[in-house]
Amino acid sequence: MTSIILCHRLCFIAFVLICVSCGDELPDESASNYVSVEWGRLTLDSKPYGFSGTNAYYLQEEASRELAAGATVSEVVNEVFRELAELGVSTVRTNGFNDAPEKDSVIQIEQGIYSEAGFRGLDHVIAMAERYGLHLILSVSNYWTAYGGVDQYLAWNAYPHDKQDDRGAFFVEDSLRDHFKSYLRALMLRVNSETGRQYRDEPAVLAWELMNEPRGWGTSAQRLSDWYCEMAGELRALGAKQLIASGETGFGNFYGELEDSSQLLFLEQATASWLLDGSQATEFVLNSQCVDIASIHCYPEAWGASPYEAKRVCETWARLHHDLLAQSQIPLLMGEFGLLNPARDDRALFELSERRDIYSAWLSLAEKGIVDGAFPWMYSYDARPVEWDHYSFTWYDGSPVEAEQNEYIDLLRLHAEAIERRE
Repeated sequence: MTSIILCHRLCFIAFVLICVSCGDELPDESASNYVSVEWGRLTLDSKPYGFSGTNAYYLQEEASRELAAGATVSEVVNEVFRELAELGVSTVRTNGFNDAPEKDSVIQIEQGIYSEAGFRGLDHVIAMAERYGLHLILSVSNYWTAYGGVDQYLAWNAYPHDKQDDRGAFFVEDSLRDHFKSYLRALMLRVNSETGRQYRDEPAVLAWELMNEPRGWGTSAQRLSDWYCEMAGELRALGAKQLIASGETGFGNFYGELEDSSQLLFLEQATASWLLDGSQATEFVLNSQCVDIASIHCYPEAWGASPYEAKRVCETWARLHHDLLAQSQIPLLMGEFGLLNPARDDRALFELSERRDIYSAWLSLAEKGIVDGAFPWMYSYDARPVEWDHYSFTWYDGSPVEAEQNEYIDLLRLHAEAIERRE
C-alpha cells in the first residue's frame, strides 16, 4: 500500500513541476473541498484527513522578495513544498501576516494601508500550496515581536509598548481590537492574484490561526478568552470557509480540572511552575471553546526539564490537554515542538541520535491519536543559514532522506506514512 501511495504522489509531483515550470495553473477540482471537523476529527470530502505537518514561518517573506525581484516562481517556496509533498507531508504552518514596516516584505504598513508586494508573496504561497496538494495553517498575528507582533499594533495606535504588561491593551481596547479586525477583513476579502479567489474561499488554507502563543499579561485570562471568541466570530462573519485555530501554547491553571492528578504532579516537579499555575494569564480550556482546532506547543529545555524528563514532558503535556478536551470533540494540534541543536546552542541537552528518538516518540502521539497533529519546529531550505534558528532542519539537495545532515527528514516521511495508514 505504501509503495502505491508513494508512486501516485511522485506522479502528481512530476505533473506539478511541469505546471510550475510552464506557468499554467492546475485544474481546479477542489474549489469546494475544505478541511472540516466531523465528530472531533479533521476530514476532507467526509474522509479522514491525514494531518501530518511541519513549520516554515518564512515563506511569505521569501516569496515576496523573490517576486519583487522579477521571479515568477519563488525558488524557496517551490523547494520547500516540492520536498514536503515528496515526503508525504500534508500541512504547513506558516505566517499569514507581516506587520514589520522595516521589512521589504511587509504586508501591513499601517492601519488600512497594505503593500501589494507583501500580499503577492502570500498569494504565491497559497497558490503554490494548492499546486502541490498541500494545506496551510496561516497564523494571522504574533504575541511576540517577530514580524511586528502585538507591539507593532500598540505602536501604530500610540499605546505604550515597553513592558510585557502593556500588551494586555491589545485584547481590551476598542481601537486596537478594531484595528486587528480591519486586518482580518483585508485578509478575507483579498483576491489572490494567482488563483483569482478571495482568501476566505481558498481551499488550500486549512485554518486561520488567531495568534501565535498569546498571554493575557496586563489583562486577564477571561479577557483573552473573550478576544478569542470575538475574533473567531469576526472571521466567521466575514465568510471564512476555513477552520479557526488558537495557536496557543496550552498554559492554564489546571488544578482541580482532572480526576487523575498524576500528570500535573509530574509536570510540577519536572518543569517550571508557570506552566500550570495560571500566571501566564491564559486558560487553555476557555480559549478552546470558540475555535475549531485547539493548540499546544512544547519546548522542554526552555521549560527547565532535565535530560531524563524532557521526552516525558511533551508526552505528558499532550496527554494532559487530550484529557482536558475529552468531552469537547475539538481536534488538538501540537503546533510546535523542538529540541535545541548543540552545535548552535549550548543549552541543548541531546545529541542527534537522542533527539531523533525523542522526535519519533513525539510524532507518534499523533499516530496514536493523543493529538491530531504533531508539527516539529522547523523545516528549512538549503540556502538558509543554520545559525538563524537553533531548532531548524533541512533536506539538503541531492542527499538521501536518511543522511545524517538531514537530521529528522526521514522521520517526517515515516510519520506521514504512518498517519496515512492510520486514516
